[in-house]
Amino acid sequence: GRLYDKQDRLKEAAEAFARAAKLRPDDHTAQLLLGVTLGLMGQMDECLVHLRRATELAPESAVAHYQFGRALVVKKQMAKAAEEFRIALSLDPKNAEIRAALEQVAGRGTATLPTSTSTGSGR
Repeated sequence: GRLYDKQDRLKEAAEAFARAAKLRPDDHTAQLLLGVTLGLMGQMDECLVHLRRATELAPESAVAHYQFGRALVVKKQMAKAAEEFRIALSLDPKNAEIRAALEQVAGRGTATLPTSTSTGSGR
């Protein structure tokens, strides 16, 4: 029951974020939130489209690059993911979560990627 409820809420969230992204196609936050939500729903191809767009709209957003990198990891595109993590780390050099993700995809870490949906940096 809880899984169904969670999936139902994700679907509602995705629909709301899709409406926001349609109304404001140049709003990187709408693209980012839609992409992350689609990723949580397992819709990775569509997720990548929106997260890529978020990085294009806000190239200075460490969060957008980090989330795009996380989605690329799921798609097993490790070289591209590492590049996104490098960009994110250059924008937020003190962020341990981004650093850990980069180390993981570069083969230097042993832990799995964190499961949170933000970097906690507020950027």
